[in-house]
Amino acid sequence: MAYKKSEEKREIILNAALRVFQKKGYKNVFMTDIIQESKISKGGIYLYYKSVREIFETLMNQPKDDDLILENINLSAKEKIKLFLEAQMDEILNPEKNMIAASYEYMLSVKDELPSEMMNRRFSQGVSSIKKILDEGNKKGEISVDSKFWAQHLVWFLEGVRLSSTVTQIKKSDLSRQISGLLKEIEAGK
Repeated sequence: MAYKKSEEKREIILNAALRVFQKKGYKNVFMTDIIQESKISKGGIYLYYKSVREIFETLMNQPKDDDLILENINLSAKEKIKLFLEAQMDEILNPEKNMIAASYEYMLSVKDELPSEMMNRRFSQGVSSIKKILDEGNKKGEISVDSKFWAQHLVWFLEGVRLSSTVTQIKKSDLSRQISGLLKEIEAGK
């Protein structure tokens, strides 16, 4: 029973922290913000997490819903890529519901402390997930593309748009047009 309670408390802390990071970014968040949002005492929070950074890193390392979309075996490769890109578009267009700005603030503030292999692994995981879908589509004859090229291209494209979205407003129509163009290129096998 104690284990279940401790897991519930961790979840409350993480959910509260997520809301705070979404509102304030990374660099403007203090433990007192998370304490206030979670309504858990200072000692209660510190029992589970030692710093704002530890909480943030825990949130960053949680699996994303995108991973579930990518693993859905009932969809074609084109449908999986389309759903993935639509989910990314939704995230980019709704900054109040995500941690994009906080993520970049974090990465820039701790970049000298992060091992380069950690950042490379994050990029490689994204590329690997997309490449797996494209390889599956190639194997089934749904598409015929250089899966490594397109996986890297999509990850770099999305990272660029995410970063841009932290400093400028991106119109849904513009982003939708860009994503449609990418999908057409993939479907055409270029």
